Amino acid sequence: MRLASFQSVFLGPVMLGAVELETEVLKPGRRQMVVAARLTDGDRTLIEARGVLLRSGNVELPPGAGEDAADGRDAMPSPDGFGAAEGRWGNDGETAFHKTSNTIRMVRGGPEQSRPDGAAWFRLDCPVVPGERPSPAQRAVAAADFGNGLAHPVPFGDYVFVNCDLNVWLLREPEGEWIGLRSVTEVSENGSGLTRTALYDTRGRVGTAGQSLYVDVAG
Repeated sequence: MRLASFQSVFLGPVMLGAVELETEVLKPGRRQMVVAARLTDGDRTLIEARGVLLRSGNVELPPGAGEDAADGRDAMPSPDGFGAAEGRWGNDGETAFHKTSNTIRMVRGGPEQSRPDGAAWFRLDCPVVPGERPSPAQRAVAAADFGNGLAHPVPFGDYVFVNCDLNVWLLREPEGEWIGLRSVTEVSENGSGLTRTALYDTRGRVGTAGQSLYVDVAG
């Protein structure tokens, strides 16, 4: 079984410190499983999530089927040609998930630039479970949360720009340590926004992510 989709809703901020995780199998099966998770801090629920797992099979496809989805080598340049991120996403010694748990290589955009699109490579450097190497799905979901920071048409500091959820769909398991993001964000005067992200590994396109955003003037 492999993770095919992951949907999460953020109900409150997750601060550094101890949290509790509850998991449940909602639908067992040999071809499809549905699992749920709840992250809590005392009596506060912080995140509710649900995942769909599919059987990993070997299906013979007709010629040409799946080429566009499996390819994409030219759509995202190799992470080898880019240096480490600086500024808000640079590792300056501050303890924070984005600074100390990831290596980030910027391609374009990022938190220092106000533009509707952005691209970067992310490598999760810390284990999600102590003593275990991060799984491909963990790497993809951890990186996908950066989409609205890569692409933000309004400047941070002047505007509140918060993602309220994170949804990830994976066509296949990523290969290697690096996850590439190409993100586009749209905002509306009604105070909402939408980020759409294409996910890559060094072989090509692996999936898609989406985030709904709360947008407002800061202060």
